Amino acid sequence: MKPRKAVEAQDFAARKHLLEYDDVMNKQRLAVYGLRDQLLDGLDQKDLILEDYVADMLSETMNQYLPERAS
Repeated sequence: MKPRKAVEAQDFAARKHLLEYDDVMNKQRLAVYGLRDQLLDGLDQKDLILEDYVADMLSETMNQYLPERAS
């Protein structure tokens, strides 16, 4: 049988991990709902795709394949 402190520490670690997971899920939920609200408010999907997704992909690709400028 485990000592009480060990069980409490294990329970605390489990609750802490669950809270961290819940925080990540909440951030994702807010991002999805924010996007949904923008689309329902009439945001042009073409603008959204070009501004957010394509710009991010282009930036990542440039950072990956183009060397930084030498100072």
